[in-house]
Amino acid sequence: MKKANLYIRIICVVLAALCVSALASCGQGEKGEPANISTFEIGDDSYVGIPESIEVSENYNYSFWHGNYANYEDPSSERWIIHFSDARTTGIEKLRGEVRTDLISLKNTDIDDLFQKGGRCVAYGTKRMVYTERPWLMLVGENGSKLEKVLDLPDTEKIIRVIDDGGKGYYILTSIDKNEPYVLQLRISHITERGQFTKNPSVRFKVNGYRGIVRNFGMCEEGFTVTVEAGHYSADNNHYSVVAFDKNGGLICNYMCGEQEGTHEIRSAVIRNGVLYLSGIVYEKESESSSIYSYLVDEEDLLQYETDYGYTFYSNETVTNVFKKAVSAFLAEVDPESGQTLKYFKESGAIGGILHDIDNAVVWDLCVVSNAFYSPFTSSFSFECLCGVVQCRIGEDGEIADKTVTGFCVSETF
Repeated sequence: MKKANLYIRIICVVLAALCVSALASCGQGEKGEPANISTFEIGDDSYVGIPESIEVSENYNYSFWHGNYANYEDPSSERWIIHFSDARTTGIEKLRGEVRTDLISLKNTDIDDLFQKGGRCVAYGTKRMVYTERPWLMLVGENGSKLEKVLDLPDTEKIIRVIDDGGKGYYILTSIDKNEPYVLQLRISHITERGQFTKNPSVRFKVNGYRGIVRNFGMCEEGFTVTVEAGHYSADNNHYSVVAFDKNGGLICNYMCGEQEGTHEIRSAVIRNGVLYLSGIVYEKESESSSIYSYLVDEEDLLQYETDYGYTFYSNETVTNVFKKAVSAFLAEVDPESGQTLKYFKESGAIGGILHDIDNAVVWDLCVVSNAFYSPFTSSFSFECLCGVVQCRIGEDGEIADKTVTGFCVSETF
């Protein structure tokens, strides 16, 4: 009997030691030195060859960052939108066409964004508590049933994006404020449609600029990809990079465009078959603010006039031509380990959109500029352009296998 008790004590001591070691290693994973950012070099141009004139249907709205299409003029289409009252967010409402069919009112809640899948919706933001604010979300069913949840996360975290997990749940990307200007700390957690929440370890990495901002978040074969924009207080160009890590929080790569980094804006990324695919915009003319403004200033014989308030207007035709000369779409295929560019595609007068993983192949949304206009009166943007979407499927050899002109329309602001 005494020997049995001795064995039990030894086993307890061993288990306790293992638990302490595991906790220590987890703490080091979140507090360790952040991974440095590396660079990849752009190779030779290989032009896609898309027809210049593409008809666009303005019925469709498309998000560059989310990659969701919706026909908002279809009377049968349903969507959830954020409902405002007295300049404060008070809830969300469901629309069928332009008719409101449901309204969910909320108290002490700020909604940052919505993620929609079918008729379901995930609203997320912050819940105002007595002394602080906490990350919050709400799962809404097709029939308007709701499951409100304040997540098991500290008030130093903020929900950045929610995406579908490919099944019956969602991945949640949060940023952690540690007051480190050139370090971005993120956490990817999971929640089921029944509200079961799992918090994962965080990932820390360096960014080339002050206060990195997450622009896109998606899944790939190995795990997740995040595109980041970081800037400076000066008039320097912003810097764009892509970070990929596996589902256990291990960093796969942290890349930005080498010498071309100042003119390339990375908008979407995916990893498949050991290749990192990057999509985005090339600004063809460097400027302190934006190449589009530079082109407008340098254009000759502009059709322009000034209003009574002193604002300069440009004709839509002129602005459209400026856009077509100022921007190009790019698709880069990069080796994640070495940073070597394997293939590089470029199309002038277009914008690189979302990269999808469809039917075991990478599909690139190439958004070709159709028309654009200038609006100096707005505070959120000065230029808006409409683009027709061409979906390009990438073959196993890395070449563009086929191109399909869709009926989708992208509305992009600058």
